[in-house]
Order: sequence, then C-alpha cells, then structure tokens
Amino acid sequence: MSQLLMSFLSLLLLGGTSLLADPATEQGVFEYRLNNYPRQTGDCHDVAARLGNRFGTASGKEVVQAICVSETDAEWDFLIRYRSDKAVTPVSTLPRYFGVAPGGRFKDRQACEDQLSGLVAEFEAATELTATISYCGRVLASSRYPYAARIDSFGEPKLSPVISSYLIFGVPKGITGAEYEERLRNSLESKGAQFSGFVIHSNIAYASVVVHYYAKEKLKFEMLEYTKTDTAAQCFLQVKELENIFADTANPPALVNCGYVHVGGQSEVNALFIGEIPLRNRMAIEKFNSFNACSAERDRLVNHYKNTLGQDIRGGLCSRQKMGRQYQVVLFEP
Repeated sequence: MSQLLMSFLSLLLLGGTSLLADPATEQGVFEYRLNNYPRQTGDCHDVAARLGNRFGTASGKEVVQAICVSETDAEWDFLIRYRSDKAVTPVSTLPRYFGVAPGGRFKDRQACEDQLSGLVAEFEAATELTATISYCGRVLASSRYPYAARIDSFGEPKLSPVISSYLIFGVPKGITGAEYEERLRNSLESKGAQFSGFVIHSNIAYASVVVHYYAKEKLKFEMLEYTKTDTAAQCFLQVKELENIFADTANPPALVNCGYVHVGGQSEVNALFIGEIPLRNRMAIEKFNSFNACSAERDRLVNHYKNTLGQDIRGGLCSRQKMGRQYQVVLFEP
C-alpha cells in the first residue's frame, strides 16, 4: 500500500471535517468526526453530547446531532453534524492534508498523554486560540510512532500547525540528535515559524524526517546530496566548506552534515534547505583518479572557471562520480 494512501487513511482514522461526501446528508449540514478518542469512564453517548456542545460553542455553528458511532475496549468514535453555509475547517495539529508526511509522533498512547498538556499550551501560544478538543489517537500511516496528539480549535490563528517531511538516504554522522533539533529550531525561527518537534520514520534504504511546527504557511523542506566520497574523513573535510559557500546567500542551509549510505558504503555531504535553494550546482568536466588529486586541483579549477572563463562560480567541492570511481569538482553558481 502506498505511503500516500496510508496517509489518507490515517486522516480518516483520526477524523476531522468529512473528506467523503455523504449522499444522505441534508443540504447545508456538514460532519465533524472525532475518531480513536480514548475511552473514558461513563457513557459514550453522554461524552458525545458534551463534545457536541463544546464544538457548537467554539465554532458558532448549530449542532444538529452529536452521537457515538463506534466503541471498542479502548476507543470511541464520534460524529457531530452541524448546520452551516459551508464546512468548517478546524485549526488542527493533524491538518486535513499533509502530503505523505506521517502524523504520528509517539510510540504509545501514554507517551503522548504525558506530553499532551504541554502540547496544548504550545498550540494555544502559537495560534493564540483556545484549544477546543485535545486527545491522543492512533494514526494508521505511522507504524513505528502510531499515536498523535490531535488538538483542534476554531478561528483565525496567528500561526497554524503544519507537518512537513523530507527524505534522507544516509545515516547522519558527526551530529547529535540535540544538535540536529537545535539547527531545525533556529532555522524555522529565522523564518518566523515555531518549531514543535521532529520524528524519524526509518525504512530499509531511507528515512523520512517529519517536522512538526507552526507557521503562516507550509514551508518547503529539501535535503540535497552534494558529494560522494569513499571515506567519512573526506566527507567531514568538506562540511564547513559547503557551509561557507552558502553563507552569504539569501537562504543558507538549515544544517549541513555527513551521511553514511550502507548501500555502496560511501559518505555524502548533505544540506537541508527550508525554502528556496539559492545556488545551482554542476560538475566541472575535468576528472581525477582520487579524492586527494581532486582536492589538490580544486581551487585552481574554481579560479579558472571564475576568472578565466568568466563564470559566476561561488565555490567548489570534490565528489566521486555517481556511476564511476573518478572524482570531479562540483561547481556552485547562482
């Protein structure tokens, strides 16, 4: 089953404004669903009525019906039908559409509930709205982290909760989880956004890094591989150099790190961009039989392309060919 389909199904599991038209629904009456709600002491129908009242007060809509539609030993599902000239879109930590990014952040419900009050406070501070409904529920698309905190409110938020993701193909080396998080946080804050957290969903040949944050609009995340080298030491030599190449551009990378790729056994200099990528890159035509030989000639070649050929080259790095063993200089230009 594709990841996109899994993400779509996860939305249906946790609910929200209905994604599927109901031919039996009265015109001008819409649905708001709360699925996988943790079961509590008391009667499911009484809880449905309370949630319906809460929704009506917060949204300003006339509630036609608030019912318990399903129950298991652990969870309840609720359906709230309301009258309106158009469907209400909640401000939610599980947005109606979040691409292929899995929404889960926690391995079990207890881990989620331990942090729920803090996440609600974070939501209210970032959106400047009062949380109407908050609970921890399952997300089908997230097998390793199957639980998510769903926090909904209604109104115009200062910042909206957003989920974005990007792929990595090399295991990050030379950077701790705390450092990785700090750089994500700092970069988002520089763009007027507020970092909430990130989760790495590992697969066999790659991993998806899912970032939860608050912003005026969804931001573009992209991790690019710029070099391949035979050893990690060669990779680490070029991390700072890549940072320097982009330092004076309009959008420097959020982080630069070495990634180790198990398939092939090579190391890569990777850079994560949030927003537009300010420089293009291409290979110089000259080839070398080793990393050291390339490194020895790199500065001369960069100056040749820049000064002799008159090209706007901002710097260069040495990389092994994707389909060969020789090295070439990667040139960077606007």
